[in-house]
Amino acid sequence: SSRGGVRALLSAARALEEGTPVAFTPDGPRGPRRELKPGILAAAQRSGAPILPIHAVADRAWRLRSWDRFVVPRPFARIRIGYGQPFSVDAGDAGLARGADRAASALHQLDQELS
Repeated sequence: SSRGGVRALLSAARALEEGTPVAFTPDGPRGPRRELKPGILAAAQRSGAPILPIHAVADRAWRLRSWDRFVVPRPFARIRIGYGQPFSVDAGDAGLARGADRAASALHQLDQELS
């Protein structure tokens, strides 16, 4: 989103249209932390690809003092990964809004289940 974001979004949408899986972090490169950015939803909407919410938690980790509190699992840490229900983003602005609500809800639920 800070440099070349539009080009990256179009490239991601093209890759999704070709059937290539694409992964995004929800809060983008500048945050705020855990706030879903619309580019993820726009790429899924444009390509018709589903979104699969994923959340991971390490039982032992270092947390960086960065804006996102980046997590580095310690050696031999156990990492639990949760998957939400895949969903598609409907057309139009209303579809983007519903997709944002659904993604935020799914990620919050996964966080609660794994924590």
